[in-house]
Amino acid sequence: MNINEILKEKQLSKYRFAKLSGISQTTINDICSGKVNLKNCTGETLYKLAGSLDISVESLLREHMEYRPACRK
Repeated sequence: MNINEILKEKQLSKYRFAKLSGISQTTINDICSGKVNLKNCTGETLYKLAGSLDISVESLLREHMEYRPACRK
């Protein structure tokens, strides 16, 4: 689930999300539009975004994570 879907589900505007998270509205718009990739955000930003959405950082990043098979020795 991406941020836009989560915002819609929680009935949050980007403006309200920015206020709740403490992240600038410009940054929120850039993340929601795909201009900024969540993988490039700082841990602090990810923590604030996830916390304001009441989800884990892992859930927030899930669609941006790539599968890597376990290493074999």
